[in-house]
Amino acid sequence: MNATPPWTVTWTEELSVGIPEIDDEHKRFVILLNNLNAAIRERASAMALEALMQDVFADVREHFRHEEQLFAQYGYEGHDRHARQHEQIIRKFEEMSDTFRGNISESERIQIGLDIKNILVSHLINEDMKYRDMQRASPTAGEEQE
Repeated sequence: MNATPPWTVTWTEELSVGIPEIDDEHKRFVILLNNLNAAIRERASAMALEALMQDVFADVREHFRHEEQLFAQYGYEGHDRHARQHEQIIRKFEEMSDTFRGNISESERIQIGLDIKNILVSHLINEDMKYRDMQRASPTAGEEQE
């Protein structure tokens, strides 16, 4: 059996929220996460790793902003709670980024890469699926407004 390494995320339709633009954004940050974690495994320089991490964080910030716009547009009931979770994730990422810039070991870098992946995948599976369920229950959610 060929198991997926713990640092690799594989996109499947089970991760789809059914809103194509959000799914595309999720797919993009899966690619960025995999690039970051591949670079960590390959022992890229600290400067290269930090640049990749900042790419992930910038993408996540933009994605969260976009999600929150859509939540407001479609009246997602869990909007405020979900937005607070986004804020918590961003704060956690800022702490990780500060730690990453410090003088840390290779194993600590690996752990930070895994933590970033776990936080984002957990959020997608546990939280984003709630609005997927809302979107599936509403015939107009996720459609362009005319």
